[in-house]
Amino acid sequence: MNVLSSRKLKYFSFFFTIAIVVYHCGFIDCNNRIITLVQPLLARFNDFMCCIAMSFFFMKSGYLLHLNLVEEKPINKIRRRFRTLLIPFIVWNFLYMIIDTIVYKINIDGIIGVLYGFTFSPFDGPLWYMFAIFLLSFVTIPLVRICNKKKVVLLISFMLMIMSLCIYGFDVLQVFGLSEEVLIIMWVVRLFRYLPAYIIGSLLGLYKGQVINYSIKEKKLCFILICLTAFFMLAWVTIDSVPKVIKQIILITTPIFMWITIDGKRFAKPESDKIKGAFIMYASHFLIIWYVRPVVARFISQITHEGFAFITWMAYPCVVVVCTYLIAKAAVLVLEIPILYPLKRIMTGNR
Repeated sequence: MNVLSSRKLKYFSFFFTIAIVVYHCGFIDCNNRIITLVQPLLARFNDFMCCIAMSFFFMKSGYLLHLNLVEEKPINKIRRRFRTLLIPFIVWNFLYMIIDTIVYKINIDGIIGVLYGFTFSPFDGPLWYMFAIFLLSFVTIPLVRICNKKKVVLLISFMLMIMSLCIYGFDVLQVFGLSEEVLIIMWVVRLFRYLPAYIIGSLLGLYKGQVINYSIKEKKLCFILICLTAFFMLAWVTIDSVPKVIKQIILITTPIFMWITIDGKRFAKPESDKIKGAFIMYASHFLIIWYVRPVVARFISQITHEGFAFITWMAYPCVVVVCTYLIAKAAVLVLEIPILYPLKRIMTGNR
């Protein structure tokens, strides 16, 4: 992976982190005619962007894990995943557990509740995917090393993709009477939703490592892909019940379309310090939402003019993003102090 693609990954990660933050802001209930009309469409749009963002993160993780896997010792890859995924996952969940119990007086259901909080239902909810990717690395790395023939790996990957399409796309788990109300079942369903993206990223890392450097130069083809992306988004937003299988195909293709239509030369300049701290934004934004949401809700309830109330309602996620960004930037500056470097390493995984 060349320098331009590395920078491009960082910018994409920053953009999709903002999409996740906006999605988790949710919507403040308000008795407003304009908001009532707009909210369903915005909810679907936020859902679209969040799902595309998670698909990108899974694809990116699969790619980076399997890039140069054949040349590098598997144990080194696993150690790196332990440092960059599991340790920050544990640290942030411990922080959220303390806040839940001390500040919000939330009762944790004994040892089982703690175990769930550090695995399948993390206290820091948005980090659920980090535990999933960490577990996937323990499965896929030995699998690739054992099945070192391309045809075997491709066959197994294809079978896993079909299985995930069936389990998520056709609600196979419901056939066996399994409900997503059970936390581990919900976690499994979400995992299979994004598993095809992870598999595609892994295959690109294994066999076409430099394809990530590719971007389309042909303007007509770029225009077609942009139109397809826009069509996918409109279908997701405007159609009430898009089949899950179609949604899964959209999840796989849209990040790829976005990647190859944006020319890597746009990232020729070194990445700006402005995009640093994306992981801290991702890990900490629930804390910001907890504090900002009640304040904005009280403020909106006191506004009698529908237009002003709607503007404030729309500004709420923007306020959360700005606050999260500023706090993350401040945290990055503090963690750059040499004496605090060990803290930076365990909180961010050296991101």
